[in-house]
Amino acid sequence: MYVNGAYAKSSHSAAGETNTTFLSFFLHTQNIIFHSLKTNCFPPIFPTALSPTTASFYCNRSACHVMLSQFPQALSDARQAARIEPGFARAHLRAARCCLALGDTRGAREAVDKAK
Repeated sequence: MYVNGAYAKSSHSAAGETNTTFLSFFLHTQNIIFHSLKTNCFPPIFPTALSPTTASFYCNRSACHVMLSQFPQALSDARQAARIEPGFARAHLRAARCCLALGDTRGAREAVDKAK
C-alpha cells in the first residue's frame, strides 16, 4: 500500500504476526478523520464507512487495537460501536474478547448475551 510517498507494509511476517506498521497507520488515519470532524475540517471525499458516526468505524478501529494488544481502547471502541448499532453482533463479540483479555469474565458474558 502506497501512503504519503512511502509503502506501508500490510503483509504477514514469517512468524505469522500481523505487521504493526499497517495497523498503526490505519489507527492514525482514522484518528485524523475523527479529529478533523470534531474541528469541522473534514474533507468531503472520505467514504461514510470512515466516519466516526458509524458502528463500522469503531468496530474496525477496535480490531486494530486488539491486534496491537491495546485492550482498554479496543473495548471502548467496541462498546461505542454497540451503542451506535445495538444489533451489530460483531461489536458485542469484540467487546467480549476484550473483556476476557482484561480478565473481566462477567463483562464478557454480558457482551456475548447481547450478541445473541
